[in-house]
Amino acid sequence: MPLLLRRCLWCAAIVQFVVLLGCAGGPENNGNNSGAVDAPDPARMLRSGDAAGARHLLLKLSQRTCEQELMLSEASLKLHDTDEALRAALQARGMANDNVVLAHRADLAAGEAFLAINKAEEALAAFTAARKNAANMQDRDRATVCCARAELARGGVEAARRLRNEILRSDIRELADLDRRLAQVEKPSVSPVIVVPGPQGAANTQLLRRPPGKGLPPPSVHARSTWNARPIKLRNEPVPMGKVTCVTVHHTADPNGLPAASFIANAARVRAYQSAHQDTEKWADIGYHFIIDRQGRIFEGRELCWQGAHAGNEQANLHNVGIALMGDFERMKPSEAQSKTLGSLLGWLVKEYSLSWSVVKGHNDVKRAYMAKGTSCPGKHLATLLAQLKQKG
Repeated sequence: MPLLLRRCLWCAAIVQFVVLLGCAGGPENNGNNSGAVDAPDPARMLRSGDAAGARHLLLKLSQRTCEQELMLSEASLKLHDTDEALRAALQARGMANDNVVLAHRADLAAGEAFLAINKAEEALAAFTAARKNAANMQDRDRATVCCARAELARGGVEAARRLRNEILRSDIRELADLDRRLAQVEKPSVSPVIVVPGPQGAANTQLLRRPPGKGLPPPSVHARSTWNARPIKLRNEPVPMGKVTCVTVHHTADPNGLPAASFIANAARVRAYQSAHQDTEKWADIGYHFIIDRQGRIFEGRELCWQGAHAGNEQANLHNVGIALMGDFERMKPSEAQSKTLGSLLGWLVKEYSLSWSVVKGHNDVKRAYMAKGTSCPGKHLATLLAQLKQKG
């Protein structure tokens, strides 16, 4: 065969090989051809709302990890297959072993499945276990909400209320549903007013127990009974206020913003403050005497006849009225309603107890005076408002 012909045939063979290699998707192809698709992912399908597709994929697996069992439980519950949801959750719980994060999630999943089949006692036990192994405040609060839901399902209304009192965060997914359910069984008065009894007494009214003053009528206040306050812990009974000599203004600096605008949501937040002060701080009662929400409502905290626990130490609290405004006023400004109400409440206290406006201070000023160190409370925006109110006063 002539040399030229052999060379042509060899070149044609090389070209054909290269073409075939390209069609086969060689090492440099990297799967970037237009026909390539990602493998189905049950987690992504669940997030997109395709519970049926996710469940189908998970059931096809001969063996599943703990995470996959949890996904199967979630998908099955959404598809109302409660038996499969419970089986998968219990299987995941057994596989979690010492992994507290997975154990927490499995207990929550089991509790939801038990609730779905009307086994409230078993649900409460699962949610309680989830609460015990919660890794952070958000996980604990979510498990607490679930415990309260289970208590309501078994008829434990008072227990559900106590649990609701312990929740501080407002971003828990199931919290709105819990509050709606509690609203159906607790209907606080919407406009209780504290008044000073006149010469003929004050029948059928809520009296404000307070140190003697001029007897001027106070602003409207939602009394303790309307937000279902716990009683004072008698083992740590507070000291009588005696003569009122000063006032300290605070912000609550809530960890996750503010509750909703409704009375019920804000009353629940006040109960949460009380629970934290009594159970964590071991105080006799909520530390503040008055709490003002974003809508300008005043909630009666610790009764004014008792010395508070808000200023920093026993000496700072002496004869000192504590007022807290709901919000973090390093980040936001007080609402117009809060500003107006704070001015009204401070004006009444100043007149009722013959105080100088100079003894009305923010928490930072009081703490620096008594403890030689400051605090960000009451926040720069509230501090500015307080200075303006004092100047006007």
